Amino acid sequence: MKIRISIINDQGKQYEGTFDLPLKGSSPTDEIGDISQPTKSNKLYKGLVGGITLLINNGFFNNPKTANEVHTELKKETYYYSIQSVDSSLRKDFVSRKKKLSRSEEDKVWKYVIRK
Repeated sequence: MKIRISIINDQGKQYEGTFDLPLKGSSPTDEIGDISQPTKSNKLYKGLVGGITLLINNGFFNNPKTANEVHTELKKETYYYSIQSVDSSLRKDFVSRKKKLSRSEEDKVWKYVIRK
């Protein structure tokens, strides 16, 4: 009998794996299979806008972050976009349109933080 396990951690990452469960009376020879990489099953987290939304929901923007910091964090969450695309989306989608973030210049570097 195959058993599928799905676990979601505190940051919302989902891990899945399968293993064979021996039937009663048989010897337990199968071991738990490898746990796969995080999966993003929620439709809200698709694409670059979804990746940034994931970071917002995880509290990443509670402190000011540069576009480079956002770019690096998105890579950790398996969102691979250019720094230019990340910066553009932050400015256009999240500061201007959705108004979820605000930005301020500190030491000639723009930083993004959750709008209060």
